[in-house]
Amino acid sequence: MRTTQILKRITLGLVLLSFVNLTTKLLVSKVFPAFLLWMTSCPNNECTELHWWQKSPTLERIVWKLIDNI
Repeated sequence: MRTTQILKRITLGLVLLSFVNLTTKLLVSKVFPAFLLWMTSCPNNECTELHWWQKSPTLERIVWKLIDNI
């Protein structure tokens, strides 16, 4: 009975690790590049104004850190 409980916990841990791994791979390959393009693209190809996230110094610092890490 004790062995089955240990195996169930190991199985649950492996399932959770697989889920985290799959989520990370999807985020890195699909979501982050799209997010980067969305954050740095200019509407109508006009780059004369600030982006919406550049109007707040704190938010701008966070966004640039995210972009640097992608």
